[in-house]
Amino acid sequence: KFDISWLRRYGISCSYMRCWDLQLVEFIITGQNNPFPSLDATCARVGITGKSDDLAKRYWDNGVDTPDIPESELRDYLEGDLKAEWALFQWQMAYLKDHPQLKRICWDACQDLLVTQEMEHNGLFYDFELSKQIGDQYNDRIKQIDQQLMGLVSQPVDNWNSGDWVSCVLYGGIYQLDIEEEFEFQYKDGRVATKRRKAKCPITFPRLVEPLKGTGLKKQGFWEVNEGVLKRLKAKGTAKKIIELMLERNKIEKKVGTYFYGIPKLYGEMDWTNNLIHGQLNHTRAKTGRLSSSNPNQQNLDPDVRKCIKTRFPISI
Repeated sequence: KFDISWLRRYGISCSYMRCWDLQLVEFIITGQNNPFPSLDATCARVGITGKSDDLAKRYWDNGVDTPDIPESELRDYLEGDLKAEWALFQWQMAYLKDHPQLKRICWDACQDLLVTQEMEHNGLFYDFELSKQIGDQYNDRIKQIDQQLMGLVSQPVDNWNSGDWVSCVLYGGIYQLDIEEEFEFQYKDGRVATKRRKAKCPITFPRLVEPLKGTGLKKQGFWEVNEGVLKRLKAKGTAKKIIELMLERNKIEKKVGTYFYGIPKLYGEMDWTNNLIHGQLNHTRAKTGRLSSSNPNQQNLDPDVRKCIKTRFPISI
């Protein structure tokens, strides 16, 4: 599908062609146990000489873009790539000859690529202005939560996104806050000057809830505070309220970072145009063999995110 997308970019349509994807077939043959199998690893598994990765090491791994690589080297690399792919295709055909039902599954799955590539190419029309508005509203709620949290703790907390801070608030302990302090420095000639230096300011919190067994971190005196742990804590009173607010805060942070601000950021990074987002539909990722989605995940969108996806078809239709 990656290759189909590049061909389409240069005006070459594959809609009338038959499709065979070596990676997808390898994924199916091996029982979906190896997500995104590489050509080299697949060739090695079946005893075929793979392509040389020398070009990748010398250029791509060092940040050199494809148009800046000498064409003669690219042609040699492509020739080796195609030879390895053709040999692997022949091996797959020979293997599947004795497994006709599996071959039919592979064939149907490969033709699905043409459909999902079309979906990726068409993309989703996204309302970026509405996305920002909703993100801003959620950020206002985060500020309200931070104010509520500050009213529940005995000491000021510098960063509620920090696991160390939250651990100290809930389980008690000492947080060493980085500060700058002034001090008097005397030169050899007797002059005295006021300078600044980095220092630690210990902030002590009482324990509000007992940490779960086995959740201690390598960092002495700190424990896990992820969502799964917070939901399992047996807390009452102030601790319970803090945990409830933290869970709400974390949920909102994820929404804003992944979708309402995250999708516009991704749009810019990918150089997409026309307010269309082109997420990926992955055939070789999920162990169950189901289709998955990424960049962004379009299969489990929050209801508020769906408000930002607009139809391009007339209402009458």
